[in-house]
Amino acid sequence: MYVYIDESGNSGVNISDSAQPFFYALSLQSKIDFEKRIKCQMAKIRNDIQCSELHGNELGMAKIDSIADSLLEICKKYEFSFHLSIIEKKFLAIAQLFDCLFDSGINRGVPYHIYNIFEFRGVLLVKVASIIDDDIICKFWNGCIHENNTAKAHTNLQNICDIIIDNTSRLKDARSKELIKDALTWAKVNCSEFLPLFDEKYLNLTGSANFIAFTMQLPAICKTSAAHKQDMNLIIHDEQSQFKKTFEYYYDIMCKAEKITLPSYFCPETTLDFEPIRNCIFTMEPSDKHDGLQLVDIFLYLIKKHYEGKRITGKAKKLLSHIIQNTSLHDLMYNSFVELLKHRISSLNNLKSSPEDLKKVKELFDNFNNQKDLAMKELKEKQVVDDNISKGTD
Repeated sequence: MYVYIDESGNSGVNISDSAQPFFYALSLQSKIDFEKRIKCQMAKIRNDIQCSELHGNELGMAKIDSIADSLLEICKKYEFSFHLSIIEKKFLAIAQLFDCLFDSGINRGVPYHIYNIFEFRGVLLVKVASIIDDDIICKFWNGCIHENNTAKAHTNLQNICDIIIDNTSRLKDARSKELIKDALTWAKVNCSEFLPLFDEKYLNLTGSANFIAFTMQLPAICKTSAAHKQDMNLIIHDEQSQFKKTFEYYYDIMCKAEKITLPSYFCPETTLDFEPIRNCIFTMEPSDKHDGLQLVDIFLYLIKKHYEGKRITGKAKKLLSHIIQNTSLHDLMYNSFVELLKHRISSLNNLKSSPEDLKKVKELFDNFNNQKDLAMKELKEKQVVDDNISKGTD
């Protein structure tokens, strides 16, 4: 199979671009190497509208509408399928802040089950999201994740913890207040353990919307390949010089990976199998070299306009309808996450558990809570000792 990937809404590491709150990535997937077969047809399409390259933003809707029938003909003839990734940049930053500070594998102030069971983690994430504003998000994103000075990053993280702790006064339930305050109190004291700052700059881009969208695309591409019982031959991503090394680093790891089982947090697939790309070539190249990239650029332009609520009419509407019908979707957006969380919590009502099972679960959770309480007690005792030493020194 042959795949072409393009993206839109790129603001690099700028998470607060109000003009582009969402990031989109679309992959065009074909069972055959179609580029040579459509070379003459694509040349005629470009000649008809007097352009050297097809780019949605440059052509505009009127010119796209004039070539829509020809593009639809290509789509149908070669039976293209698509996968769309949509990321709400603000929610991405919130989720990364949450994962940075509340991971019980690092933060002993968080009970194990609160972070590692989806429903508990999801509820706490929503609570945290309700008490942080854009200013906190920007301070975390720019002052912690993308701050090159480690000491400054740690200081900024401590300040953020203080602000969020103060904001817990907005919450009504005592349990949420306790969990958030304990977690952030622990994080403040042990902040050096919470920010993985890499010497290699390209690794610090792994939190960007561009990179996350790419990690969402690969499993979907592999799933399509497995469904068609065809291995991947070639994946071409539109050239992005800032992220080239980061993407290549990740792809090199994944194409060698065995099956991976993950907790179903944001990813709907809990088992990821990258076998289809084992011997696949991955490259990032400019769109003027590939008709496949120019096609996916036009298709993504239409899809983005559709999700932005813009009215699409005429032949372009017919083309868009065909694309959407053949597109699978994976998004990372706050509203979608809340709906998923509601569904998962509601489905718990259908579970049938015996009194003995419930007793065992309660004992297990009590144990996790006790471990957290012990950790907080030790932390307070250490702080008292440190304060006494400090006073003695003074």
